[in-house]
Amino acid sequence: MMKKLISAALLLTPLLFLAQTQAASFSCKTAKLKTEKQVCSHQSLNDADVKLATTYQIILHALPMGGKRCGKG
Repeated sequence: MMKKLISAALLLTPLLFLAQTQAASFSCKTAKLKTEKQVCSHQSLNDADVKLATTYQIILHALPMGGKRCGKG
């Protein structure tokens, strides 16, 4: 299980760097909410948003359904 998570993280790490050269995890061209506009206009918020979205996708695809309960007795 842990090997699968590490493998997924290593395979998807380059995507994190590619995503940072682009915009946020959503299209800044269609940003309408104040928070979306702030993420698009502040590099540190943009970077944090991309890292969060990337990490979420890695974990989502690395864990099997119900994997959160594994190991809990």
